[in-house]
Amino acid sequence: GLPERLRIDDWRFLRRLANGDEVHIRSAAHLPDDWADERSWMVEAGVRSSLSVPMIAGGSFSGFVMVEVTLGDLAFDATHLTTVRSAAAILAEAFARHDVETELARRAREDALTGLANRWAFSEALDRALDALAQGTTTGVGVALVDIDRFKLVNDAFGHGAGDRLFVEVADRLVGAAPDGSLVARLGGDELLVLHPDVADVDA
Repeated sequence: GLPERLRIDDWRFLRRLANGDEVHIRSAAHLPDDWADERSWMVEAGVRSSLSVPMIAGGSFSGFVMVEVTLGDLAFDATHLTTVRSAAAILAEAFARHDVETELARRAREDALTGLANRWAFSEALDRALDALAQGTTTGVGVALVDIDRFKLVNDAFGHGAGDRLFVEVADRLVGAAPDGSLVARLGGDELLVLHPDVADVDA
């Protein structure tokens, strides 16, 4: 989402970076006439010169590393460029690894068919709710098990694809009907779980 947040189309130097180019701005005076936004930014920020290197992760632009000089005049040389390139490569790799780890962690707690929490994620949420109950910060914990009767007949008569669509529809309706703050999860097979971490009584 970074390219969208940066509004790349509004800044010529960002478009250059997004295309994989390095951008060295020696001074505001060296900027082309059509780089008015960049010139205003440099003057207002007191930036004398800057060196920017794109971060490319997975073949796509994921950000950039910029070194700004605000005191004195520095002419960037090959050593500076090598250092900034190395920093950009390390950061791009770190961000890419973080994204992969975050996605794996999400998938580990998510049911592949419905996108709901799975048994593991439900168990963690239940533990948190019971801890809160033990500490007296909630008044009660509600758990409901929803099982679809004769679900096997649907699979046998219409195939597992139809069974999957039926189960997703039931799950979506249950999510829509569940109280705010509750968690709907798939236990497995044709079973769903609903956790309400703070209920006042059995009727609730």
